[in-house]
Amino acid sequence: MKEACWGPTLRMLESKLVGRKPSLLHGRGKGRKDKSRDVVANLEARLAKVELAMANTREGLDLIEQSMENGMKDLREQIQDLREGILISQIQPMSHEEFVLPRKGLEHSC
Repeated sequence: MKEACWGPTLRMLESKLVGRKPSLLHGRGKGRKDKSRDVVANLEARLAKVELAMANTREGLDLIEQSMENGMKDLREQIQDLREGILISQIQPMSHEEFVLPRKGLEHSC
């Protein structure tokens, strides 16, 4: 996925974390409902952090994938250049032999 696609997702996840105070796992003596709310809030905050980390990881993987694709393209071009160079180096001696050696052969026969 492209980097621009993750921008809104990252902003949404970051906004979930902004202004949140880490809740305590245990309540402050206010009763059982407060404890369960603290646990849920804590889990939601952790989930938001995990989602943000996953989005960042996806973004990083996308950048790595793009870099690898560019690297593969460069390698293919280099391989093609090497093939062309090898082909030219093979053709040049043959051309030299075809045009130079037959003339020498004709000179010797005369």
